[in-house]
Amino acid sequence: MKKLILSLSIIILLLVGGLSACAKVITSTPPPSEQVTPEPETPAPTESETPPSTPPETVPTPAQTQAVSPTLTLSEALVDGLKVTVNGVTLPGTQGATIIRIHWDWGDGLSEDQWFPASHNYETGGLYTVKITSYQSDGLSTMESIMVQAIGEVPTPPSVGVQVVLAELFTGDW
Repeated sequence: MKKLILSLSIIILLLVGGLSACAKVITSTPPPSEQVTPEPETPAPTESETPPSTPPETVPTPAQTQAVSPTLTLSEALVDGLKVTVNGVTLPGTQGATIIRIHWDWGDGLSEDQWFPASHNYETGGLYTVKITSYQSDGLSTMESIMVQAIGEVPTPPSVGVQVVLAELFTGDW
């Protein structure tokens, strides 16, 4: 009879109070006549034993992090006669690295280190290949190039020759 009442109580608690209330009833101590001897607990593993568990999550150390070259993105060159200006963005590829310099080879025999934006004055007009290299603190680098057209000064025609041609056009009979 006690078992029937206990079973009905469990069903009612499941319906009304949910699973957590049922757990409280099940884990409560039964009357002395119905007590069951608990099974012995398994001892905690000693240091020499490895407990069964999931492997620990591995976090990469700086030595395990793969080094990545910097990124280098160039904007279209701005040309003002013989002066050329190039802008862009360079970012480190490896976490913790920094950009330490940007090297410019202007394609006319001159090179230098400059940050963005960088400008250069050419001696003569023409088509030049500018090579830009970004260096980061871990020794890695990236190079990009851009073609620029420096525009030299357009020579002005001699004024004497123009006057002579115009004078010849307007002389004569009409």
